[in-house]
Amino acid sequence: MSTVLDGPLLKERYRLGPKLGKGSQGELFLARDEWLKGDEKDRLVVVKRLTPRGTWKSFELFEREAKVLSQLRHAGVPRHLANFEDPPGVFNLVMERAPGENLRDLTTRRRLSQTEVRDVLIRALEILDYLHTRSPIVIHRDIKPSNIIVTRDGHPKLLDFGIAKLIGEERFRPVTAQRIGPMTPQYAAPEQFRGQPITVATDIYQFGVLLYRIITGRLPYDANPEDAHAWGRAVVETDPVTLGRALARRGGDAPTTRDAVRTLGRELDRDLDAIVRTALAKETNARYSSIDAFVADLEAFLDGRPVQARHGGTLYHATRFMRRHRIAIAAAGLTVFGLLGLSAYALQQARQARVESERARAAVAFVHEVFRAADPANGRGGARSATDILEAAAAQIEPTLKRQPELRGPIAVVMSGAFFNMGDARRAMTLIERAIEDMRQFDDTPPLELTAALELGAAVAQRNGRLEQAIAWLDEADRIDLPVGPTTRRIRDGQANTRYNIARDGGDPAAALRVAEAALRATEAATGEERERLRSRALHRVGVSLRDMDRFDESEATLREAIDLCQKQFGDNDFRTLRARQSLGWMFIGRGQPARALGELEPVGERLRELFGERSQDYGANLHNRGLAYRALGQLDRAYDSFRASAQAYSASSAAGAAQIGWALWNAASVRSEQGQHAAAREIYDDIEDNWRNSIAEDARARALLYMAITENRIALGAFGEAESYADRAYTTLRRSDGESIDSTKALGLLGDVAAARQDAPRAVARYEEALAMLGRVAPDQTELRDQWQRRMASLSPH
Repeated sequence: MSTVLDGPLLKERYRLGPKLGKGSQGELFLARDEWLKGDEKDRLVVVKRLTPRGTWKSFELFEREAKVLSQLRHAGVPRHLANFEDPPGVFNLVMERAPGENLRDLTTRRRLSQTEVRDVLIRALEILDYLHTRSPIVIHRDIKPSNIIVTRDGHPKLLDFGIAKLIGEERFRPVTAQRIGPMTPQYAAPEQFRGQPITVATDIYQFGVLLYRIITGRLPYDANPEDAHAWGRAVVETDPVTLGRALARRGGDAPTTRDAVRTLGRELDRDLDAIVRTALAKETNARYSSIDAFVADLEAFLDGRPVQARHGGTLYHATRFMRRHRIAIAAAGLTVFGLLGLSAYALQQARQARVESERARAAVAFVHEVFRAADPANGRGGARSATDILEAAAAQIEPTLKRQPELRGPIAVVMSGAFFNMGDARRAMTLIERAIEDMRQFDDTPPLELTAALELGAAVAQRNGRLEQAIAWLDEADRIDLPVGPTTRRIRDGQANTRYNIARDGGDPAAALRVAEAALRATEAATGEERERLRSRALHRVGVSLRDMDRFDESEATLREAIDLCQKQFGDNDFRTLRARQSLGWMFIGRGQPARALGELEPVGERLRELFGERSQDYGANLHNRGLAYRALGQLDRAYDSFRASAQAYSASSAAGAAQIGWALWNAASVRSEQGQHAAAREIYDDIEDNWRNSIAEDARARALLYMAITENRIALGAFGEAESYADRAYTTLRRSDGESIDSTKALGLLGDVAAARQDAPRAVARYEEALAMLGRVAPDQTELRDQWQRRMASLSPH
């Protein structure tokens, strides 16, 4: 039976039910939000309460948790709903309810299936990756099984941010006999016991302990975990017990068989031990540098590929490759063994670079071709096959060429291109920046090589939201004189593609179409197969731009021509063909045929997921387009989920400021507005402004269109001052970029809407009259808009 606790706000809004337990800083209650209506009326929430008995320190941490949660937007983190003091001295934090079972209880009650373990581990790491790659960075620093809830559909949620840290805060004092700081000692990292700075490596260590416990059923050290100081000494000074020894021991809660490791889908071997030991390294710089690196190794182990936690030699990588591809190797016979042998020979030649420069260059040229074969852009398969070769070779090439930047640069360019084509723009960016830096050091770097690196760098920077860097590299590439020929044409087409994307992301479809049509005309200079390749890409861009401008018949014809060319050159399942088909599906949405669009998008999405994975740019784009189709069909919840999943895929594969993240979030906010959830929409709009800070120019049309949407949101919330500011910025930007146009006219009408909402009738009427006059000049056929403004003016006139 539910109860109502004292306090006016609690009495009015939240009906508290049974106590759920205790968090790190307060008691937890299940509650019902009495203010919700419609579909959300029966939604339950969790109220965390800090009573007057709490210390000032607990109040400080309680307040920190509210602050951190209010900034987070991720499906794996319970949503912050409210926080307040009511009654006096009792502090309340209202959060989204995360129904499910915590990982500690779940693994105690039953053995998880292989699929469950894989999904929970990888998805939990993805939550941490979100925390570590946003701004400001959030360090959870209390990762343990009881703080991970697994929902009924198998998705983990990370709980209890009571001791989370925003990077930039003052760190806690060093450990003393009386104080070991805010942490769970059994999962704490060495630096927490030492009182050293807390970094992302702290969470990586704690997740390593969690992984160790899932595998073995015990903690990594022999010390007594109940004795915090003895345990702290072990964490700081003692190596963890190897997985093999831990599994072999009897007694306690440790399994006596290897079933725990078999649950992961693989037998125990040195790779898994190396992964865990890397995560549990005493020094932070010896651990994985990021969650991405941790995930990459864990996925490599689960898939039977080489891991980077242990830098084995060529034989190790060859053995891994043959184990994973034993059927294909049996069929291919000497061809595969020959490739592996030649790869080893080429790497050996590269090691002799100090004394035999020309032979090293020949070896690198061969490895260069190996990388090119791995790149999906050359038709050799998807993300997995490319990763197999890239990961196997990268560990050998980097140390070999540490003092050979003239050789390292060109290889890094090819590797960056491969990762970029696999949809991993973030890893591509790290490689291309270093490559360009290396290549600029040498006066004898061939102009074609440097320009190709700059062209790729501009594309990667633009995709990561670094607009200024992209434009700078494009301009530098333009200034380099190149000989006429196929390579130059490919480079210049790549530059055109990036300029096209900048124009589209900036909300200027007319400019994008001009760039696309110019690139299409430039293909006439090529002949044969080269011409067909360039033409298929150029036609795709033109078809998309025509769709942007609502020229649907022309768009469909152009996109179908692009698809036909791609099918003839690359086949039905090549990613270029799939991308063109995806654009065709998106075009169907524009012309009001969402069901037909899904007929294209859903099968294409499955193939893109197989090729590149769920954390790729291509799959993110597919989810985005499917969200548009669901929205057009009135399936708003499904559309919202698809847009959020799209934003997460973009976030996982690019930097936090990438423009496409903002586009996906914009559609998610629009759905929430349609559902009448204006406060939720406001939070998302704020995220978009942060996201676009460096990726979309302040004077871009896209910014103005966003400001118009935000204006409507602020009017709905009654924030009229903010609404007027955004509407004015939208109107000013559009008049500067478009002059008198339908969009600048709508912005002027929005200024009338704001004045009307403020009940400032004279100002509202003046704005509407200006808008109507402009509408008559630019779009006299827009009778619906004209009638709408005239009705509003009539309603403002005194009777």
